[in-house]
Amino acid sequence: MLFEWEAVEHSYIQTLGITVEDVLTNDPARFGQIAELTNGVLLRVENDKGNTLFAFNDGDPIKKNGDWGRMAHAVSRNALSNKLLCIIYTTSTHPFNMSEGYKIVAEIRDNLTTMISFTICTGGFKYP
Repeated sequence: MLFEWEAVEHSYIQTLGITVEDVLTNDPARFGQIAELTNGVLLRVENDKGNTLFAFNDGDPIKKNGDWGRMAHAVSRNALSNKLLCIIYTTSTHPFNMSEGYKIVAEIRDNLTTMISFTICTGGFKYP
């Protein structure tokens, strides 16, 4: 399954917020409560020609909860229920320069239908 967020105007992306919500998310060897994924999730930034400009996690698929720690600047769990894993990726000094037509792509290569939710949100600002 492929999800794409295309820039409709020139902008800068500073943050990706990712949440994994499942029955339990505290096992670093699982993805949510699912056993380690076979193919994983790939995240990347593409230009308007479909070329990869940046691959998160050094291009390796994210297959388990513990993999988020390698790519993210902050990973936390919901202290009340332990069902929600929150991952924050920030571009510390140089935001992604998203020209019109550039995309952030999430390629989900396994079945996640048993999970409660898996979301990705972006944060940034419009080019002046």
